[in-house]
Amino acid sequence: MKKNLKITYDKEADAMYIYLNERKIKHTREIANLVFVDVDIRNKPVGVEILNVSRRIGKEILRQAKPVYKKMMSSIPIEILSSKPLKTIVV
Repeated sequence: MKKNLKITYDKEADAMYIYLNERKIKHTREIANLVFVDVDIRNKPVGVEILNVSRRIGKEILRQAKPVYKKMMSSIPIEILSSKPLKTIVV
């Protein structure tokens, strides 16, 4: 199943969210410092949130990436594959 990847950035919160699919979120788990993954009822990933993202990748990169991202993502299908429930993945 191929879908377009959607990424949002909240400047005030300095948070990036990567939408992997549109399934309903059951709960959220912190998988690294200030990195959270939302999972569905079967513990499959639904989305990923990264806080303090500008410190991690730089504010200039975020500013430059926005117009490029919009152009690129409008035509690139992304395939998300997950063979194991999240709870069995070791980070």
